Amino acid sequence: MGQVIKILLFIGIAIWLLFRIRRALTRSDQSDTESGSPPPPEKLMSACATCGIFVPDNEIIRAHGKFYCCAEHRDQDKPA
Repeated sequence: MGQVIKILLFIGIAIWLLFRIRRALTRSDQSDTESGSPPPPEKLMSACATCGIFVPDNEIIRAHGKFYCCAEHRDQDKPA
């Protein structure tokens, strides 16, 4: 009778360990997919021809083949 209890206890511990290992692996897989998401795309930036400050390309003012951070700097640099 004592040997049967030892075997059942051993089987129970083995099953418990397998579930713990499986759960740890699925948790690490989930955290990898969450943190493994691609980084946000980099914003392209260009320097203002007048002051040199970098401005995102979607906000930059293009004129005279140059880039400007604001209309004031664009107007200051009008070609002669």
